Amino acid sequence: MPYNRESVQSSRLDNGLRVMSCAMPCHETVSLIMHVGVGARYEHESENGLAHFFEHMTFKGNQTCGPRLIAEKIESRGGDMNAVTGYETTRYMVTLDGSHLSSGCEVLGDLLNRSSFPEDELEKERHVILQEISESHDIPEEVVFDLAQALAFPRQALGRPILGTRDVVKQLSSADMRSWQERFYSPQDIVAVACGNVEHEAWLDSVAHEFESLPEFVRKDSAPASFGGGFDFIERACEQVHLVVMMPGVARADARFFAYGLGAQILGGGMSSLLFQEAREKRGLCYAIDARHQSYKDMGCLLIYAGCAPQDLAELGTVVVEGFATMRALDDEAALNRVKAQSLTSLASSRESNHSLSMVLGNELLNFGTVRDYETLRRKINAVDLASTRAVFEFGDQLPVLACVGPSSCRAPLEKFWQELSAQAQALVPGS
Repeated sequence: MPYNRESVQSSRLDNGLRVMSCAMPCHETVSLIMHVGVGARYEHESENGLAHFFEHMTFKGNQTCGPRLIAEKIESRGGDMNAVTGYETTRYMVTLDGSHLSSGCEVLGDLLNRSSFPEDELEKERHVILQEISESHDIPEEVVFDLAQALAFPRQALGRPILGTRDVVKQLSSADMRSWQERFYSPQDIVAVACGNVEHEAWLDSVAHEFESLPEFVRKDSAPASFGGGFDFIERACEQVHLVVMMPGVARADARFFAYGLGAQILGGGMSSLLFQEAREKRGLCYAIDARHQSYKDMGCLLIYAGCAPQDLAELGTVVVEGFATMRALDDEAALNRVKAQSLTSLASSRESNHSLSMVLGNELLNFGTVRDYETLRRKINAVDLASTRAVFEFGDQLPVLACVGPSSCRAPLEKFWQELSAQAQALVPGS
């Protein structure tokens, strides 16, 4: 076992905020993460980008502490801090020497409990985020993933960019920031985790001091997700064509979750995977190609990303379509055992550093309400068989997603690729 499960302790404040720690005796530092169970998926279309903008603004000070002082509180003690916004979670992270535990927690309180969203800082940060959006628009890989997400989840928050759109970000106000906090930062949906050089009672006392005043309320849930599908192509004068193929996956708690993960790994999850070997090693068609399964609380996506020269696109499309067919007929026990070994190593390594363990423990509590035992997860991975892996690629009549960014010369081979993908899905419908 990669960590001592008996060292994991948990408590709950009166307002419902959950507190967890794991003492790791060989560590001098402590990783502190506040996991908040809300992200861009909870936004209305008129506030797209608010979850991310709010996260930025929590670093911009309050009535007694400006943004520089917040940073100096951590960095003067040799630590660092960051935050990240996703579709379903927002995380605030501090790492520093364990002797400064209470100072680290104080800064987390500054961010989540005392931010005042000053107007002058908001205007500066608005410009910063608009530059962040511009930067993402300059990167074809970013553009193609946003395009694929929009095709997979049309007219849904999951299909909109986490950064938001320029038009909406230009309109967001301090009042919107306060409204977001009041609607969604419920203590019942926050998990405070500390791993490394930490004593649970000290962490619990620090968290209680900073957060026990948060009012308890029940936040509104997000709308259920529905997979769409379709093809779209953005013409851009770049050297490569970047493409993403998506098919529906399963939710995190689905019994088929590990089969989907292992199936994606066999298809394109490493240097020995089917797509890497065929597209890169044997044919030299591309530098980057991979497949993975990403999950949300109620569904998931099986996706492939690749980038290649325009003249190689037609052949690469054939490789991908044939890869799906190969996976539906998979009879390679060695390949399945290989990706099981990779997954078990990843499972263990994610619990060996204080930061990664803080991530794991918080994710487990937010997503499952408990921390699933390492041995239980190991058994679930080992229980996946070839039949359940093949079933991952039986797409039925579901329309796939094909999103592409590249030069205009790619349009004809892309349309052929789309026809092959769509025809393959239709061919799997009984009686078609």
